[in-house]
Amino acid sequence: MILQAILATALALASPADATDPPRTLGVGAAAAQGVSLEDLSKQLQNPLADLVSVPFQNNFNGGGPNGSTSYLLNFQPVIPVELDKTWNLIIRPIVPYYNVPTGDGARSTGLGEIILETFLSPAKGSGLIWGAGLAVNLPTATNQAVSTGCFAAGPVLALVYMEGPWVVGGLLTQLDAFARMTSTHLDTTSLQIFLNYNLPNAWAIGMAPTFVQNWNAVGQQLLVPVGGAVSKTLSIAHLPISLSLSFYANVVHPEGQAPWLTRMVVTFLFPK
Repeated sequence: MILQAILATALALASPADATDPPRTLGVGAAAAQGVSLEDLSKQLQNPLADLVSVPFQNNFNGGGPNGSTSYLLNFQPVIPVELDKTWNLIIRPIVPYYNVPTGDGARSTGLGEIILETFLSPAKGSGLIWGAGLAVNLPTATNQAVSTGCFAAGPVLALVYMEGPWVVGGLLTQLDAFARMTSTHLDTTSLQIFLNYNLPNAWAIGMAPTFVQNWNAVGQQLLVPVGGAVSKTLSIAHLPISLSLSFYANVVHPEGQAPWLTRMVVTFLFPK
């Protein structure tokens, strides 16, 4: 039911507001109605601070767990830029996770994980080097007890992006530290996502966006280090720009019991202004 509701929301956003409105004429080479090419949209999507509404459905398959098990994580993480004035934008990005993970008794546990709300304040007219800073908040919303920490946590989030020619390079740093707990677990993690993308003709792109995670309260190995790459394509379907991405990462360093590899498939609906 949750997945159906999310999909229905995305389709509603994609539908025209009025049946009498002129149809959007996005083609393979250009988005004429919005004046933005698919190549430009592809680059904007790679920038977490872009003035672009996007609705991604990120499907993560973590394989090679105990007894060869595979876990599944769906991240629904829309990006909503809000123009505060001509100088500043507020970027709002909620991350809503849905898990299907194996349990120790051979069964599986499904349900929502803990929602993270990220907000960035960023200059509205950025070019070349772009920055954003704000606050991330973790909410104990999990209905899946296998992935619940029961923590209210918060901390700073910082993004830095450099765009030049076909390149989009940057990083996203997040620190979460629990300030209130409903269990004995104390959430204290630092994550750093590094992204390096090279944009090809016809709205194709190759690159990588690994997320390194340090769990300061874990027993034993605390660090997660993924290595891999991704390929993506931005296209138009029924006059709606959509990005499709496929990536693979090997977790060359990972905590005990965590999957050694990850396959990620992302479908993103784009809504240029």
